Amino acid sequence: MNCNAKTSSVKDLIVVLMVLLLTTACFAQERPGPYVRYGERYMVYQVYSGGTYLGELSSNRYAPNSIQNPYGVYGSRYSPSSINNPYGNFGRYSSQPIYVYPTR
Repeated sequence: MNCNAKTSSVKDLIVVLMVLLLTTACFAQERPGPYVRYGERYMVYQVYSGGTYLGELSSNRYAPNSIQNPYGVYGSRYSPSSINNPYGNFGRYSSQPIYVYPTR
């Protein structure tokens, strides 16, 4: 094998390794998961009924004040102040209207 062929194959190998290294670095960047810092990436709306705060409508299901959090005060179907409790103060059978406002 002559010297030019060796340097050419080494250069090709270095180029392939650099491309692999760069593409791996691009795809290995940390992507935000479902548990990013609360309120940072999600649009949040506040839910009220008759001046009473009923929680937040958020795409983060496990946010502490989310009405979608089944373990939270505002999302539990057993909590009297939850809109998910059909027999609670603000549930399905309540005659009070519910208002949703975007947070600022």
